[in-house]
Amino acid sequence: MQAPSGGKPRLGELLVSSGFITEAHIKIALQVQKVRRLFLGETLKNLGFISPKELAIALARQSGMEYLELHEIFPPKEALFLLEKREAQTYNAICIDYNEDKKEVTVVIDDPYDVRKQAALRTRLKAYTVNFKIAEPESIQKAIEIFYSFYTQPLDEVLEAEIKKFTTGGGDVVKTVNTILDLAIYLNTSDIHISPLADISFLFFRIDGILHSIAVIPLFVHNNIVSRIKLLSGMNVAERRIPQDGAFSYETFGEKVDIRTSTLPTAFGEKVVMRILRKDISRLNLAFLGYAEHQLELVKKAGSFSHGMVIVSGPTGSGKSTTLYSLLRSIDYLKRNVVTVEDPIEYKFNFIYQTEVNEAIGYRFATALRSLMRQDPDVILVGEIRDEETAEISVSAANTGHLLLSTVHANDALTTVYRLLSLCKEKDVALAVLRVISAQRLVRKLCPFCKEEDPETLDYLKKKYKDFIDNLPFEPKVYKSKGCDKCRGIGYSGRSVVAEVLEFDTELTDAFLKNMPLMKIKELLKEKNFWDMEKSGIYKVLKGETDYKEVMRVVK
Repeated sequence: MQAPSGGKPRLGELLVSSGFITEAHIKIALQVQKVRRLFLGETLKNLGFISPKELAIALARQSGMEYLELHEIFPPKEALFLLEKREAQTYNAICIDYNEDKKEVTVVIDDPYDVRKQAALRTRLKAYTVNFKIAEPESIQKAIEIFYSFYTQPLDEVLEAEIKKFTTGGGDVVKTVNTILDLAIYLNTSDIHISPLADISFLFFRIDGILHSIAVIPLFVHNNIVSRIKLLSGMNVAERRIPQDGAFSYETFGEKVDIRTSTLPTAFGEKVVMRILRKDISRLNLAFLGYAEHQLELVKKAGSFSHGMVIVSGPTGSGKSTTLYSLLRSIDYLKRNVVTVEDPIEYKFNFIYQTEVNEAIGYRFATALRSLMRQDPDVILVGEIRDEETAEISVSAANTGHLLLSTVHANDALTTVYRLLSLCKEKDVALAVLRVISAQRLVRKLCPFCKEEDPETLDYLKKKYKDFIDNLPFEPKVYKSKGCDKCRGIGYSGRSVVAEVLEFDTELTDAFLKNMPLMKIKELLKEKNFWDMEKSGIYKVLKGETDYKEVMRVVK
């Protein structure tokens, strides 16, 4: 990466103005540069101050090139193969579009200042005028593997062929397990389920919160696969009578992931569930999660409080941890001592001091929290408030000059308040320290390649939510899912937050202190223009991000 010239804004200034870092991060990076002798952007990325995506966005702004989200792009085969896969890997560049009539091609690269690479690509594609766009190196590397395999050797077909080989005595269990993992990561799967029945086994992937059947496996192959996974996970392969837990790391498509494995003995054999934990911090940015604009400002503001309690709530799988980590990244942890207690530690950060609970040795949330209080903290993150002891200590910490961040399992913002109060003896103190509650769900986003307009639903929504729609600052457009080969016929790709963000003020606190009826509190919130989960979801529908059916599935 070469330095810009010609009066372009400095990279550090762009990163600060974008809200990705502060001047304090720049000072630390400049100190490290004297030792490591890397460019500023690389230094900031290596320190974990910025993600690859944030660096690419800033470089795009600085150079005047357009930044692209590669997961929202699906290049036609004719464009992709203007470069052979080997060439794409050599240049870490990918052709995503072309116009044969105008003789133009769009190429995504990772460094706007690598003039040699650009010159080489122009020479290689000399029959075309080359337009360059920017993405992070890791995304390009992954896209190269995914798109070329999609057109030459689709992974689902590879898996089907590998399973079929076992019936002729030629199966390779190592390759089969690797293909299952490759396909799961390719499809952005969160959990892999391998579930035995009487004479067969089913392979399911949880994609965007929904289980999908991927393959049927003969039972004798199931047993071989389970043994291989247990070996990778550090489990006792011979023990099949009791549940076991394990973990391992796996790398594919240029991405390294952690996989946590659980086995469960059932009537038909061992059921295996593998959770895929990604290490990429690019998604840990409040601005990228999907909050409505005014909600985003409230959540950002929560991270700047000097004391009090900020709660993120929702059921299992609603993205609470991602939101909490994103909030943690927004805090100026170079000027504030930030300590966490987690179960488990999913992302590791420099300058944030993290500890992991261990129930087996009695190191619980409450135990760890007491120790953290002796670490002179400014900000404390507690992975989850799940019992009275943890709740009491958390409230005490928030009441003694600390900012405490945590999660609670609850269905909505108001239920979160009642849930917290049920765990606390001094309810007035708990209410006094509450600052912000963000209750959330995740809705699937429509596949950008096949979504189609839905005027009938738009007409219905205009009648049902007339006052809300009349006050929108944009012209609403409503779409519905369809399904195509790019989304495997699902109609959706990726997920986004729908939330209700509740900011506590004196009036709201008094309402709870006086045990005001729930309906009265809801009327009070309505006067304050509080958006509940349904309204937040409808807002996304009207912006064309998801469809009405999906919102109703999630929020009702």
